[in-house]
Formats: sequence, C-alpha cells, structure tokens
Amino acid sequence: MKSMKKRIFAGIGTILWVAILLLLWLFVYESKHQFLDYEESVGTTLDAPKTEYAVTDWMSHLWYLETFNIQWQKIRYLDRWDRDGTPLLLVHGTPTNSRLWRKMIPGLVASGYRVIAPDQFGFGASQKSDDHAQLTIPKQSQRLVALMDHLEIQEFAIAGHDQWSLWVWETITQIPERISHLVVFNSIGYRDWFHPPAGFGTANIGTKFTGRAMWSKLLGRVFAYGAMIWWLQDTSQATMTMINGYLFPLLNNMNNTYYDFITHFDDIQQALPVYQQKFVDLDIPTTIIRWAHDKILVGADQIPTLAQALKVQEQDIHILDDAAHFVQEEKAEEIVELISEFVK
Repeated sequence: MKSMKKRIFAGIGTILWVAILLLLWLFVYESKHQFLDYEESVGTTLDAPKTEYAVTDWMSHLWYLETFNIQWQKIRYLDRWDRDGTPLLLVHGTPTNSRLWRKMIPGLVASGYRVIAPDQFGFGASQKSDDHAQLTIPKQSQRLVALMDHLEIQEFAIAGHDQWSLWVWETITQIPERISHLVVFNSIGYRDWFHPPAGFGTANIGTKFTGRAMWSKLLGRVFAYGAMIWWLQDTSQATMTMINGYLFPLLNNMNNTYYDFITHFDDIQQALPVYQQKFVDLDIPTTIIRWAHDKILVGADQIPTLAQALKVQEQDIHILDDAAHFVQEEKAEEIVELISEFVK
C-alpha cells in the first residue's frame, strides 16, 4: 500500500515538474520567437482614398496606419475622413490599440468626421518601451497634442476608452481652449470606482506572471480569449480574428506596456485628485456614454459625481444596457449615432 502511494505521489510530482518545465520553455523559447515580422510588412501606408477603411484582421488594419515621429519615437495612427468635418480624436485604453475603433470608423467617416485614432506609444504598432519614464500620463498626453499639431489641427473633439481618461484628463486640462467636445466613455474618473483584478497595482508575483504570460503565444492567447469573455456581454463576438487584433501587439513587446500600467497604480492615485480639482474650471461640452455591465470601470455611482464636475446635462448622459467593457465591439452603430447627435 505504501509503495503504491509513493508511486502515485511520484507520478504527480513528475507531472508537476514537467508542467513547470514546459511553462519555462514556453516563456524562454517564445520570447525569442515572436511575431516580429508584421511591422516590416507595413513600411508603406496603403495608397487608398481617405474614405476607405476596409478592415477584417490585424494585418489589414496595419496597412491604413500612417507614421509620425516625435523625439525619435515612432507613433502609428489612422487618419480617415470624407470631407472637412469636425476632427475627432479617438484614444484607446489598455491593453488595446487603434483597431478597437474599427467598427465605428466607417460610420463616423460617413457622417462627415475626420477620424484620428493613434496607437499610443507602447501600444499596437507604435514603438514599444519598458521605460516607465516614457509611459507616464503627461508623456502620453504630450504625444497626443504633438500628433494634432503635426496634422495642423487646432480644434478637435476627443473621445476614448478605459485608460484613455488619464491621458485625456491631462490633455483637456492643459489645452482646454482647443477641445470642442468631450465624449466620456467608461473611464477612470474616481479611484473608488476603478475595480481592477485583485493584486494589480504593484509589482508582485501575480503581475509579473501576467505580464510575462502575455509574451507567450499559448498563454497570451488564453489570456486574450479569457479577457474577451470577461469584457464582453455578448461572448459570441469573441472570434479568433477579433481576439488576434489585441493579441498580436501583446506578442510584440506590448506586454511591457501593460505590465508597466498594472504595476503603477500609484500614478493614478496621485493624478486623479489633481484632475478632479481642475474639472470645475472646464467649460467643454461633454457627453457621457457608459455601459451597464463593465466589471472593471463601475459607473453607476460615479456618473452623478462626474456629471456634476464636468457640467454634463441630463440629456447628454447615456447608459447602454446590453454591453460590457468593450462596447465598441458590441454597440458600434449606437455609439456612432450618439456621437453624431452630440458633436456637430
């Protein structure tokens, strides 16, 4: 009997060691064999009319990206329009990229907007870095303003999602005179209503494993699929084509940017009170578009406080019931209609 138990425990131990060695091999091997070819394949922007944006997968999206260099840092961005309409700057969050807006862009362009959607530094197809000093809120905001200066756009509307709010709060408080309209999606406006996964915020075993796992084709795919299931209300939207649009950049060093974010919540803690004090001095027409089932950026209690601070009229507050964190994947047409009604 004892001999049998020893064999069972020895077998279990062997399986565990094999699993550990397999994970270590995945981390080491795949960190050296990533999808490093896609940036080379998009050295030239697709020569297509500005009205065109026919995107299916991640690679087709890359062909529409243009390049802007600021202080030797490469920023990739979309710039699509139909005619001289209101410039609208769309800012993604973490860990996404400009492809987040792909279902909305054709409708916005058809409505007459000039749509600018950058991959923020460290995200998507833009240059990557693991230097926290280059990924701070003020630095990211400065790049947004520099991009609009590069495009010679003086006044513009701005909208975004998730971590965008930190970059946008910084931007609108620095250059309020240049912002014609503000569209607030689910945002980090007040720390009490920001509910990230347990353990996130500082460098620890959990955050290190999460950041490293995103570098693995296998574990990164598991993470991306699991995140989409959690962040979508309609999980049937989580196709592999959709998921790969978020996964591929993570496999090309964007995991460093995500790791930087989930280990520096102290930046958020310090910045939010400053922005909240500045909100009262702003006079920018603002609409709030939120979705009811977001598990990370809980909005029901935050909305009255944020609406009062930003002087938002009741008719400009919209709650979308059947959507979760990635509403752009689920309610694109409805969002386009709300923006078109508000940003004239």
